[in-house]
Formats: sequence, C-alpha cells, structure tokens
Amino acid sequence: MQVQTRRYRVGRGLSVAEGKKLLDDVRDDRLSAAYMLALYLGLRRGELLGLHWSDVDLDGDR
Repeated sequence: MQVQTRRYRVGRGLSVAEGKKLLDDVRDDRLSAAYMLALYLGLRRGELLGLHWSDVDLDGDR
C-alpha cells in the first residue's frame, strides 16, 4: 500500500482564523501538541518527528 502525501504550495501559511480552527479541531487528538508546535513554531513534519523531549526547554532556561 502506497501512502499519499499532500502537496502544499511553498510559502502559504494559515490565517489566524484557520490556525484557531485547526487548534480547536485537534484539541482532543493525541498529537495535538505536535500540531501546536507546528503552528506556533513553523516546524515541518520532519522537524517535528526528529524532536526529542530533551530538546524541549519547558522552563525557558536556555
């Protein structure tokens, strides 16, 4: 089975309204934190998948 990935135009971001709707729609999803990081930090899929908890500074010390 071949997995199809969506194609996006480069440089097109979400509007504020689209971002709010996205966060509202994924609120109960187990990956909601990943969606939030992608939205707030502009991380791409590969960057999100390569991120480890040790890379995250929850206290803001770094």
